[in-house]
Formats: sequence, structure tokens, C-alpha cells
Amino acid sequence: MQTPEQSIDYKAIFAEALIAPRSSMRRLLDSGIDEQHRMTMVLLSGVLYAIVFSVIQATTPLPEEFQEVSGLLLAVMFVGLSLISYLIIGFLVKWIGGLFGGEGTVEDCKTAVAWYMLISEIVKVCILPLDLILPAFIGAPLAYAVSGYLIFMFANYISEAHRFKTAYGACAVLFGLFALLIYARSSIIANMPAVPA
Repeated sequence: MQTPEQSIDYKAIFAEALIAPRSSMRRLLDSGIDEQHRMTMVLLSGVLYAIVFSVIQATTPLPEEFQEVSGLLLAVMFVGLSLISYLIIGFLVKWIGGLFGGEGTVEDCKTAVAWYMLISEIVKVCILPLDLILPAFIGAPLAYAVSGYLIFMFANYISEAHRFKTAYGACAVLFGLFALLIYARSSIIANMPAVPA
């Protein structure tokens, strides 16, 4: 029996992650990737997230509460946030996708989420130097274009995980996911105790 390491051509799958996202997702799903590998992806994404934030922190004025946070603490915070996000979003992608006829298992959906988290952070690290050196009138449109393409990638990962024939089902999942997250954020803010003057 092959292990995931033996059955995955990592060079091919990383290249496909950007240019053929559904194909890369299918390779991962067919490889029998397990929770250990998904968690490794999530942990790496958290570390990369911390690196990006640390660079921005060093080059851009941030709120005072962030300026005093150490790099190690930032890494721990972002890795923890990544793990929580992975578990919650993986469940939501499974649940919402099922409402629209998706056939993906919880493991399939968690694989899609973990893979997206890793690839999206790798992309952010790669474009970070451009973001720092390009003028705002070029950097801002570039950032929007990259964000749009990352959403397109995630839609393809979800489509493959749920066996959707078109991207419409994945778009419905993403819309439902964003709506739930926005609602949850608004509810948390609305129920926070008022800060005394």
C-alpha cells in the first residue's frame, strides 16, 4: 500500500495548484491524504501567514497593540488561528455543499480547505516583494487581481471535493460561507460588552 508521500508528485501538484486547480485537488483526493498531512499544510500556512504579517509589521505603521507583539507570539497566534479556521471552515464547506447536492466527505472538504490555506499563503509570500516595491496605483490592482484568482482557485478546490460538475455549486458554497462568517462576526461585535468611557 502506498503512502501519500509515495503516491503524490509534489512538483506536479504544486504547479497544477495554480494553473489547473481542479486537477491538483483530484490528485490530493486520490492520494488518500490523511489528517496528519492536512494538519502539516495548515501549520505551514500559519507560519507563512506570520512571516507575511511580520514583514508588513516591519515596513508599515500598525496599531500600537500590534507593534509590541513579538515574532514568536505572532507565529503562535497565527498558527492557532489557522487551525481553528481550518476546522470550522472545513465543516461549513461540507455542510453547505451538502445542501446543494455536494457529495464530498468531511475529509474531502478539509483537504480542500487545507490545500487552499497553504497555496494561498505561498502565493502571498511570493507577491509580497512586489507589493512592497510597486507604487500603490499598481500594487492595489495587483492585490485585487490576486485575491480574485485565489477565490477562483478555492471555488475549483471545493468543486472537485464535492464532485460538482460546474463551478456554480462551489460559488453557492462560497456565498453561504462568507454570509455565515459575516453574520458570526457581526453577532460577536454586537454582543461585546461596551467599554466604559
